[in-house]
Amino acid sequence: MKKTILIKDKILSQDDRKILAERIPYLDENICSLSVKKNMVQVSINYKNKISFLNIKKKILEIINSFSDHKKLIKNEVLYQSENYKIKKNTNVFKQLIKSKNLYKLTEGVYSFHNNFLKLSREFDKIFLRYAKKSGYKEADYSGVLNINSLIENSYIHSFPNHCLFVSNIKRNNKILKKISRIKINQDQKIKQYLANPQTMLSPTVCYNCFETLKNKIIKNNLKITSISKCYRYESLNYFQLERLKVYSMRELMFYGNKKFIENQIKNCLNFFIKFLNKNKIMFRILTASDPFFLQSHDNKKIFQLANKLKYELEVYLPFEKRWIAVGSFNNHLDTLTKKYNIKNNRKNCNSGCIGIGYERFLYAFFSQKKKYKFK
Repeated sequence: MKKTILIKDKILSQDDRKILAERIPYLDENICSLSVKKNMVQVSINYKNKISFLNIKKKILEIINSFSDHKKLIKNEVLYQSENYKIKKNTNVFKQLIKSKNLYKLTEGVYSFHNNFLKLSREFDKIFLRYAKKSGYKEADYSGVLNINSLIENSYIHSFPNHCLFVSNIKRNNKILKKISRIKINQDQKIKQYLANPQTMLSPTVCYNCFETLKNKIIKNNLKITSISKCYRYESLNYFQLERLKVYSMRELMFYGNKKFIENQIKNCLNFFIKFLNKNKIMFRILTASDPFFLQSHDNKKIFQLANKLKYELEVYLPFEKRWIAVGSFNNHLDTLTKKYNIKNNRKNCNSGCIGIGYERFLYAFFSQKKKYKFK
């Protein structure tokens, strides 16, 4: 059965609509679709068992009412904006990439990449890696799988429980293994009762692997590491085009040292992207930002990040959709993570930072603005 909840006459800003659309799917697993307009929220729910629609509506209203508190937060500040380069391309680039067989959708939030998209991804990584090596970064290769306790200890599960993807296996029981071997199509829901307790989790970022490697170590002077890896995040119903993916590629620069050193690494990399994107005549901007914490109780963290300019986002314009998309983040952790991992710098407290570029988002934005699939 299906029922629709309507909430009218709630005027929401574009940012508020975005936050609401992201959070509603997590209210109940029976929610199958939703739309959020400026003065109306519409949520469709599939249900077999008894469900409290009044409770869901109440929770939606609580989220909407919390937006008045968000207004008190320090707003994002645009620090740099490129020229309004002439953008002739104004087609639905996602459909174009599918049609031209640059992308194949495997399941929600999971794609394979081919032809020009793959070629340009490799070309961009050569450019970014060249900058990293020239700047003294050493390469590392990480598995993309972490012990769950590591992500409890560093507060990721506390801050972003909605994104967690856990790794499990079939219980070590011969009878269960025989049952699983006989399972048929459309019986996959039976599998969960046979799963062992998960011990590991798919890593949502590259840098957590680096922190785990350096745990309880003393760094001499400053340390700079770069790595490219697949990252994983659960997005519920929020998978659309290449903006939200379950599996995505990210190269990160990770650095450890004193406060000034961390600030300089971020500043230098921002300057690299300003020059690179202007050279390719990409319309972009850089602004202060905060992490999209799932729980409203983290508002103080958002205020702290924004007030101290600890996080910057690189956004590129999507002409067909007439909006900006974040393709990279520049993060100053101060000593919050190094304390949790007990990483020292010459036996003293150590600061850290990281810079991450999501390749699928970045290339999607590039294809949205350019006809020629080549970097200058």
